[in-house]
Amino acid sequence: MSTRSVSPPQSRLTLVAGLSFAVLLGLALRMAAAQGGIWTDEAWSVLYARDAGGPWGVISSINHDNNHHINSWWLQFVGADASSLAMRALSVATSTMTILVAGLIGLRRGVATAIVTALLFALSPILVLYGSEARGYAPMLLCFLLMIWTVLRWTEREEAPFPSLLLALFALIGAFSHLLMLPGVAIIGLWVLILFAEQQGWRGAIPHAVPAMAPAVIAVLSVLVLVIVMAARSPLGMRVGGYTPFSWNLYAIGLGDLAGLLTGFGSTFGSPLLAAGLAAAVMSLALAFPAPAPRNWSVLIAALCLLIPTAVVILHPGNSQFARYHLPCVIGVLFFLGHWIGAHLESRSWTTFLALIVLAVLLIGNIQKNQALIANQRGQSDLPIQLISAAAPKGAEVRITMERARAILDVAAERQNYPVKITLADCGPQPFLLIDRTGEGPAKPRIRQCDETYNALASADANSASGQSWTLYAKAPLPSPKPAVNSAPPSR
Repeated sequence: MSTRSVSPPQSRLTLVAGLSFAVLLGLALRMAAAQGGIWTDEAWSVLYARDAGGPWGVISSINHDNNHHINSWWLQFVGADASSLAMRALSVATSTMTILVAGLIGLRRGVATAIVTALLFALSPILVLYGSEARGYAPMLLCFLLMIWTVLRWTEREEAPFPSLLLALFALIGAFSHLLMLPGVAIIGLWVLILFAEQQGWRGAIPHAVPAMAPAVIAVLSVLVLVIVMAARSPLGMRVGGYTPFSWNLYAIGLGDLAGLLTGFGSTFGSPLLAAGLAAAVMSLALAFPAPAPRNWSVLIAALCLLIPTAVVILHPGNSQFARYHLPCVIGVLFFLGHWIGAHLESRSWTTFLALIVLAVLLIGNIQKNQALIANQRGQSDLPIQLISAAAPKGAEVRITMERARAILDVAAERQNYPVKITLADCGPQPFLLIDRTGEGPAKPRIRQCDETYNALASADANSASGQSWTLYAKAPLPSPKPAVNSAPPSR
């Protein structure tokens, strides 16, 4: 059932050099982006892992949608007082490995496609972002790409048995990394069904595709059932960090953020107009200047790009404003662009120049966005404790107005071994006040609360889908060093 349409690599040295460059570049970007303080979602993951009471507690006692099991086990391993880079090392490592796997998948179409695909995966701002923070998206994506690579290898081997158990292993690890693996397995399952249908017709495909994918489906559903059962046994049930009902406006925001993080262009978070432009550009390239590909490859890219957006339109799930839920779509777009650019680079026709222009535009946008992400450090959420400890070395009391801000102070204080008392909302003698402005407007230089006037000491604004926007206030000016205010636009 061989579908491979490219000749063996003519220059192994070019391939090795290109893939090595992409992997090392991606590693450097992710390590640079992994600096700075632990932001809200990461910080709560650290606290949940710390308080879970051991590895089994990650499964039995956290029961929160922010509990990405393998990431939580990693956080337990390194400890709540570890450096930011240590906490994020699992994501950095797995995201870097994903670059290599993406290149190997692209190699099935040619050397140029392999190198371009790896480079796009290395530089993609959304993959740099989620590949450099202590959450479960990066390990999940690695497992997802390993499943794709495994199925592609199967299609190229005559009479080879279907790799059901290997897919199940990747699906199980991916689901324990993040439950976004469930739609990932659905995409793989649909793709496999179509592959069988092309060989044996639809009537003969189902009896073969169902048992072939059953182990992987059972693996991901087992993790889902385990999460549901453990939450049902808990007095608090399943907790969620936040839930917003579906709306077309929020969905448009999510697609805009996705386009901004894919291309690096547009406003700070992208825009629905940019998303529409990106979709139109991809379709135009595919139709006006096609790059021939085996049908199994074309079907895979179509499934990756369309299945989740279509499901959202039909099912109207909550939290549709989050770009990260469309990560499989990101993979599809990057695979398409890698193949399209690579094929036209190898065509040695006038479209080679068009491919070079598209590649240059993508690289320019990606580089400038990554520079902004690295400089911003997700809003520098470790700075408040640094400033407070400089002003009050023996300890201090800080008042917060929203519970979600507690985690960043708690984790930063533990990492710096600084005694801090955090109170929520109650008026009292607290000399410091931390306002979480994530999703709010610009910082105010002075505010009045509890019949007291507070002056701003410092402020920072996150400039991506992950990060913290905050302002630290004090009752009176304090003799502490004042860092430069981060000038990035405020996070939504």
